[in-house]
Amino acid sequence: MSSLERLLSVLDLFTEERPIWTLEDIIETHSFSRSMAYRYVKELSDSGLLMPIGRGRFVLGPRIIELDRQIRVCDPLLAVSQSIMLSTIEEVGDGILTLSSLYGERIICTHQEPESSPLRVTHSRGRTLPLFSSSTSRAIVANLPERKLVKLFLEHRPEISAGGLGNEWAEFKKKLAEIRRAGICLSHGAIDPGVVCAAVPLFNGKSNVVGAICLVQADQGREISRRDKDLVRAAAARISEGVGNLLSQDVMKPLPQKAAGPFLANAGVALAEV
Repeated sequence: MSSLERLLSVLDLFTEERPIWTLEDIIETHSFSRSMAYRYVKELSDSGLLMPIGRGRFVLGPRIIELDRQIRVCDPLLAVSQSIMLSTIEEVGDGILTLSSLYGERIICTHQEPESSPLRVTHSRGRTLPLFSSSTSRAIVANLPERKLVKLFLEHRPEISAGGLGNEWAEFKKKLAEIRRAGICLSHGAIDPGVVCAAVPLFNGKSNVVGAICLVQADQGREISRRDKDLVRAAAARISEGVGNLLSQDVMKPLPQKAAGPFLANAGVALAEV
């Protein structure tokens, strides 16, 4: 593990279940020397990624809030998606739409429309989704290149089997091919009981999958309607085209405070053209 990886691993300790850590706790958990742990905590604190709160205790720092704002304003996928998601869920008239992005081997929920809803789901903004059990994750994983799928299978075979995606490579590959051909992945209570989901992958204008949108509705003993599925598919197609258009620009100009509309105007891409 490089020194950078060791430093960043300190940030991974801070979770909702345990948001406060001391230097002694970090030393014990990571088996760092005292001087190494002190140096890492000092560097993270100086950068604002950690913040001391007294009595040798630390929490995540305000720099993370700044970075979160930067993502909300500048992320191309989020910027293109917001207004399309809002108009789509208004047309659907029931449930919520979530947006999730692929980062390496992590799938993270980055947005939800509407942002407030009586329908509660655990995969809200900032939540990491399991790679193989949710409809969102399956829609994304099914569209990864085969070389990446081989790596995932070799490294996550127990989770793949537990998720019902097969015990052998041939079975895993076949199930993902079926999801990919369908263009949509459905689930019933895979993550949250009492809900049904329909997820559609998002692309960067080419064949590279970058995320997914997912319609979540209360499970009333019936499938999500064909009309609603078609609306989600159409929204995903518009988002994928918009992201592709945005990323094709030669220069990404500084972005304004609000995301979707002004962002796309700055970048020379109008939502009406997406």
